[in-house]
Amino acid sequence: MIIEARGLKNLKKKFSEGYGKFQNHVISELNVMAVDTAADAKVEASNLPYNNPNRTYKRTNNLSNSITSIPYNGSFVEIKAGNNVVDYAAYVEFGTGTGVGVPTYKYGLSSRNIEPYASIFRGGNGKNSNMRFRPYLFPAFVEQYSKALKRIRAFQL
Repeated sequence: MIIEARGLKNLKKKFSEGYGKFQNHVISELNVMAVDTAADAKVEASNLPYNNPNRTYKRTNNLSNSITSIPYNGSFVEIKAGNNVVDYAAYVEFGTGTGVGVPTYKYGLSSRNIEPYASIFRGGNGKNSNMRFRPYLFPAFVEQYSKALKRIRAFQL
């Protein structure tokens, strides 16, 4: 029996064009996700509860102003919190000392990826060794990641 396949060149061309379009779609969605995550994290960071409710200091918004996103650079997108002025961003996100914690997030983030990193801050920053965790970045990421996945999955040629 002989089976002849016709149109393979056309099919190969269509798939190669589709791959490029899908790749561009994913990159675009990752960039949108990064910008939206940073925007949501800024709002979250500016509305965090005070670590010590009896404290009367005024917020500077340095933490929320330090949150940025950098679009896809050929390898990854980046969402950052902290800078030279704000060296405490991770301490707020994860807590310090006995206050270190990571909420349970979707996609297995807390157990596999975040917990080992968060445990670095268990020793404290020397200023506040038992600050409870007040996440602002990862909740925003999980929300926007979920939305980006839906948009990516909705892609059509």
